[in-house]
Amino acid sequence: MSKTRTPRASATAANRPVVLAVFSDPHCGSRVGLCPLEGVRLDDGQIVLPSKGQRWLWNRYTQFIGQVAIRLRAIKGADLWVLCNGDAVEGQHHGTTQVMAPGKDAQHYIAKQTFLAWAPLKPTALILTRGTEAHVGPSGTDEEALAHSLKMEGLPVIRDPVTELWSHWQVLLDLHGRWIEALHHGKGITGLPWTKDGAVGRLAFRIWVEQARLGRRHPDVAIRSHLHHSYDSHDLHPTRLVGTASFQLKTSHAHNAVPEAVNHVGGAIITSIPGEPLVVEQCTYLTDAPTPLLETR
Repeated sequence: MSKTRTPRASATAANRPVVLAVFSDPHCGSRVGLCPLEGVRLDDGQIVLPSKGQRWLWNRYTQFIGQVAIRLRAIKGADLWVLCNGDAVEGQHHGTTQVMAPGKDAQHYIAKQTFLAWAPLKPTALILTRGTEAHVGPSGTDEEALAHSLKMEGLPVIRDPVTELWSHWQVLLDLHGRWIEALHHGKGITGLPWTKDGAVGRLAFRIWVEQARLGRRHPDVAIRSHLHHSYDSHDLHPTRLVGTASFQLKTSHAHNAVPEAVNHVGGAIITSIPGEPLVVEQCTYLTDAPTPLLETR
């Protein structure tokens, strides 16, 4: 990394605690992604309302925001930074029919309302990384447009200091001397229970050694997303790897590709207080356990 990518100096004073709220993969516009309870109006005037599953999902999202609010209240004078680590919108891809609306305007509206839900907490920084091109357009153009519009809405979106664009392929944050790196894709991680922990450890090691072998400083915490399940390497290597779950229920693709995987959603809260260790908290919400369709009596 040729340049440290941090929020502007005005984002937070050096001696103020910071609560970093991280979420990813809301896939706004998907029929199993985040959608505000009022739904979305399409270009012909039709209003499409969220399904029962989407209402549950939105309530878990606002529950996560509530947990962040509790954390903020517990730390006097703390500032809030919010990071969305990619795939803010669903897009139109692979011939999927699981979209609330194929038009970008409707998906953009849902995403905007999703981010505006943070406004009451008065964040001092909002950061968007770019996700998968199939979802967010070539070079993340849809997320770039979203980030710019959120800035116009008055949210404190932080520009990339190198490109001067509103979204980022990779982010490096300095929390009181601890480096937090975030990008959307984490390679080599599987959801298989018997290989997942080893894969998480190997990727944590690679992130550390890729910098260390060049004599560069490594990130203290690396955040990855994309896979829709959470993980944490803890103190296995000098770089701690934290993976975020999504805010999307199982798609038709997931029902076929990983039918046994238990769907969970959520985000992470990283708290940085000067002179104290970083605190990383995974906020995970499980979908309801299945119940018998039929039973004998």
